[in-house]
Amino acid sequence: MKNLVGQLFSPRLMMRVLDINDAKPLQRMLADNKQYMLPWIPWAVNEPMSVEVKKEQIRTWKGEFYLDKKYSYGIFDKTGHRLVGLIFLFTRQGDGILEIGYIIDQQEAGNGYATESCYALTKLGFEHLEIDKMVIHCDPANEASARIPEKLGYRLEGTYGLPRTEEGQRRKNMIWAMFMEEFVQLESYEPVNFETEEGW
Repeated sequence: MKNLVGQLFSPRLMMRVLDINDAKPLQRMLADNKQYMLPWIPWAVNEPMSVEVKKEQIRTWKGEFYLDKKYSYGIFDKTGHRLVGLIFLFTRQGDGILEIGYIIDQQEAGNGYATESCYALTKLGFEHLEIDKMVIHCDPANEASARIPEKLGYRLEGTYGLPRTEEGQRRKNMIWAMFMEEFVQLESYEPVNFETEEGW
């Protein structure tokens, strides 16, 4: 599996690999969304970070992309100028499986951007990377997030408990999954165009 797709275009969005010029809007978005993310994204506790740290983070993400460890994309409006979120493809589930993770700016919540970008990366996984299974994890308490895989045709495989947080809370995790043969049977959803990066 080698991902050569550096940019994806859906009807309303552009998803692309970030570069260091995106560090400032990335830093601002994550800082502004810290409280919004904290219930669902443990590493949000480390925000805000400096722009310089974000530049190094982007360099790390690009290295992971090139090494096929994790594929990170910024989600932008159609012009490519306004950052509205992040979306990731994680390889940590093992061979033939990719996991989608996403963050949408709170100010953009309710616009359907998470659903649109998740569909684009689902299509990327099955049609370009020849993945056999795609998964999405989310907390059952995050009802808005749980609706996304359901709308896209993913099936709920199960729910399991996570270790207690430092505050003693017992969190849970839902696993939504889709196999290649299920994806090809879906009705057409939205067109997605892909552009590869030269030299990758």
